[in-house]
Amino acid sequence: MSCADSDKKTATPESSELHTGSPEGHLNLKHNNGSKWQANAETTEGVQAMQKHVTTFLEEESNDYTTLKTQLETEFAYVFEKCTMKGESHDQLHNFLYPMKALFEDLTKDPETAQKAVANLNQHIPVYFQYFE
Repeated sequence: MSCADSDKKTATPESSELHTGSPEGHLNLKHNNGSKWQANAETTEGVQAMQKHVTTFLEEESNDYTTLKTQLETEFAYVFEKCTMKGESHDQLHNFLYPMKALFEDLTKDPETAQKAVANLNQHIPVYFQYFE
């Protein structure tokens, strides 16, 4: 079963105001009895690719938010397609992923909202590596 086939139990946030402090403070993420969850390689590759797209966007001081959105959504779809995780690790992955959908949508709104979305993505994506290996 892939993530695309699973029940979607986590609600999608309505705005990009997800991170008004520590990024993980607004997520329902938890560790695996003090350890990181084991993720499949493709999931980690997809998250790493998303992080690279955001980093490159910021380094180049780009304002092509539409292209960034397309790049991120492509990697996001890849993660969902290739996900083989099950059980609690799968649920925790969804807790990490779902807030990103609202941020992707915000990339095509006004420039101020898009800038906030990029900043939030830049904070949010590294959280994956605190909870998954």
